[in-house]
Amino acid sequence: MFSHVDPDRKRVIAEIEPVGNCRAVSSTSYSCRVLIERNDPLMSMFGMPADILDVEFTFERSAGGVSWRVSDDVDARYARAIVVSRKTIAHRLPGT
Repeated sequence: MFSHVDPDRKRVIAEIEPVGNCRAVSSTSYSCRVLIERNDPLMSMFGMPADILDVEFTFERSAGGVSWRVSDDVDARYARAIVVSRKTIAHRLPGT
């Protein structure tokens, strides 16, 4: 019988793990490398399992120093990581 699968593991982003310490970019921003376990809907059509994105995001502190947010380039960095991952996986597909 199949074991129970946690429903959270079925989300597009199943897990995010930091890789080491963040490094200061300025007095109000830090760059942090993370690994993202991603269930890629496109690649799953080819029977490929979840892939791991290795990406670096920048987090910025608000002017008052109370809250944090991701930098404006987060979408572009995430999209680039997906493209790199898909290219890597595509090279492992039969006939490529």
